[in-house]
Amino acid sequence: MEFKQFLNDNNLIMTDYKKCTIVDLVRTIYNKCGSSFKFNDKMKEVEKYIKGKKHILFILSDGMGSNIIDKLSKESILKKNKIKDIQTVNPSTTGCAIPSILTGEYPEKHGMLGWLSYYRPKSIEYFPVLFQERRTGKNLASFSINSKDIYKVDSVINSLK
Repeated sequence: MEFKQFLNDNNLIMTDYKKCTIVDLVRTIYNKCGSSFKFNDKMKEVEKYIKGKKHILFILSDGMGSNIIDKLSKESILKKNKIKDIQTVNPSTTGCAIPSILTGEYPEKHGMLGWLSYYRPKSIEYFPVLFQERRTGKNLASFSINSKDIYKVDSVINSLK
């Protein structure tokens, strides 16, 4: 079976990076808050929805795809106020999407592709988002692993105004 056929058969979507993604959304918001991501056409599209707004409230509802919102009743506050569909990153795991949101970078740059990863120098399985060893839940610092060993890109959050 071809990969595209598998996606279609299982109602799965491959991210089309030519369209607006969560990375474009957060980069636009971060630029409004003092960061300096290179502006592109997809960010211009996002900007028209937030231009002139004094406050922005970003709420991430994990697993809440447009397909779920579309199934809600017409009276649903989510359905009535939906502005635009955007795509997540690929792979579309929470463990990959959250680092994209926190860094404003695509998975190919931040390198966190899921909940679980492996640190070769110390042969340790760990949860990157939690910065914890898998089996014991201990902080990776207790294994003499520092954040720069794991996180290839810094979070943008602490640098915002």
